Amino acid sequence: MFPAFLLAELSYDVWLGNFRGNRYSRKHTTLTPDEAEFWKFSWDEIGNYDIPSMMNYILTETGQSKLSYIGHSLGCGVFFIAMLKHPELNARIEIMVALAPLSSFAYITTDFFRVWAPFTDRIEVTYESSLKIEIDQVYTHVSLYTQDALKLIGVHGWLDSEGFGNRFFELVCEQTYIQAQSCRNWFRSVVGPSENLDPAMIPLFNVNFLRGTSVSVIAQFAQNYNAGNVFQAYDFGRRGNLLRYGSVKPLEYDLAKITAPVYVFSGGSDHLVTPLDVDWLLSKLKNLNGSNRISDYSHLDFVWGIDVKEKLYEKVIALLPPP
Repeated sequence: MFPAFLLAELSYDVWLGNFRGNRYSRKHTTLTPDEAEFWKFSWDEIGNYDIPSMMNYILTETGQSKLSYIGHSLGCGVFFIAMLKHPELNARIEIMVALAPLSSFAYITTDFFRVWAPFTDRIEVTYESSLKIEIDQVYTHVSLYTQDALKLIGVHGWLDSEGFGNRFFELVCEQTYIQAQSCRNWFRSVVGPSENLDPAMIPLFNVNFLRGTSVSVIAQFAQNYNAGNVFQAYDFGRRGNLLRYGSVKPLEYDLAKITAPVYVFSGGSDHLVTPLDVDWLLSKLKNLNGSNRISDYSHLDFVWGIDVKEKLYEKVIALLPPP
């Protein structure tokens, strides 16, 4: 059972945030998802603009002085960015519960990602555009060759629900139970070993998994892996970084400056947000209220594990103030 339902049953006022670019966030005042400009965002824009907007909206609508935030994976990373970009919001957080929190990405053990990551510059190129677009209007530029390739999988977004993601998972994962088992095994090869995922849940996974984001969001994972033990902003290349950050290297987020109270749950079998990366995060947070490592949990167990209510969500609820 998802935590939102558990919390609602306990009379908490539950708000579900959402990342721009997925199938629930395709509206814009002037742009459409068919335009490249719509997709010019990375973790930094989500953390700097979207998360603070959600928080301020909730606090205004409810009239409350504080809220509690529960995040998973990148949902934690963008929270950290929001707290650093808008330090006044730290005082509005009762507690932040971080589930498999993304920060440093140096020790990922997923083989195909480790092989692919060094080539990230081949799939997203910096400001020096062969199309000669004005430099202050460009967020990132994809080479013409790569653009053609990415169009086959739903660009300008990455694995958006209108394109490759939906068609692929319906065809490969949802036709038979054997296919569902194979897809479960594929998920486990990416995120870590787990016997806690029910193949019968695969159609539900597919409805909600890989449902659209920008190429830059995906590339930033690889950039952070390549950078080692650091939690950094998007890397625009030497010239782009000088324009954006005043340095040839991208901005490093100083997690020690976060003053909101944080409690971390992590997985001992997580191949994406590994124990070593979580240990690095724990060493940086100065207002850490505690941490709990579930030894047999991998990345998706925090959301879809069969025993997640007993092993995790009841502990999360115990950390929250009463409704």
